[in-house]
Amino acid sequence: MIQRIAKTPIFSYLSCMIMLTLLFPIHLIAQSDNQGSRDNRFIPRLQNYYIAFDDRKEYDEFRFWDGAKLVNVAGEVHIIRYTTLNNKKPLKETKILSTYRQIAEDRNGGSLFEGIYPQLDTEILSNMPAGTFKYNLGTREIWFQVLVLNEGKDYELAVVDGKEKKDNPKADQMLTLLNEEGKVNLYINFDVGKSEIRSESELTIREIAKALTEDRALELTIEGHTDNQGTAASNKSLSQRRAAAVREYLIKQGIEPERLSVLGFGSDFPIADNSTEEGRALNRRVALVKKAELSGQE
Repeated sequence: MIQRIAKTPIFSYLSCMIMLTLLFPIHLIAQSDNQGSRDNRFIPRLQNYYIAFDDRKEYDEFRFWDGAKLVNVAGEVHIIRYTTLNNKKPLKETKILSTYRQIAEDRNGGSLFEGIYPQLDTEILSNMPAGTFKYNLGTREIWFQVLVLNEGKDYELAVVDGKEKKDNPKADQMLTLLNEEGKVNLYINFDVGKSEIRSESELTIREIAKALTEDRALELTIEGHTDNQGTAASNKSLSQRRAAAVREYLIKQGIEPERLSVLGFGSDFPIADNSTEEGRALNRRVALVKKAELSGQE
């Protein structure tokens, strides 16, 4: 199911994990949630299953089978592998799918597909029980897909929060904002809890480099900001590392190191409500601040 976009690292990795699960079922090895993993905030797990592993991307793409065609959905992607506790009887395949259908229906959504996943030229894995479901949350769509493995002993849940990708300003717009307001907020995508810049954000950083090339007198402090999930210390460290990653990328683009400094503020200066997912998404940002304008507070 996830092999449709195997060019994306998350899906290549999980494709291998599916194969290993079929050969060596995880329920024979572990008995508690994988360290650092968590359930999806929208779609719950089934009773008597634990998390074997999960992977999260703040912005990526996933292809869902809707019964007639593959539908490409972009947004926050969360893929979780669940397996049964050794002393518990696994649910039947039909029960797993019907339970998740009910979750969608309870939220005024429904099932797009339930049955045996078809044999497609782009699929490594097929002919397995699967279901695709969808419901609306405000102005966006929540898509989720279930793949049942090992006769219900294991199942994979893929959830995409189909939120819109935030648009970042171009170089000329950045310069205008920096000259008029002294700062500009950017939304650069990193893997959850990590500081590696995702490829789809490289264009934005090249626009920063272009702005710095056009204005040779411009010096910037790159500020990292997070939401309030996690500890204050870990958030501050993460924000510092993310700001430093942007600086290093710009240096590789030919920008003089002495024109760039970094600060990580963690969750100290939110610009939106951290009690909502939309607010937290806005708070996870990188800010460019003219050095003479540095204040920390947005």
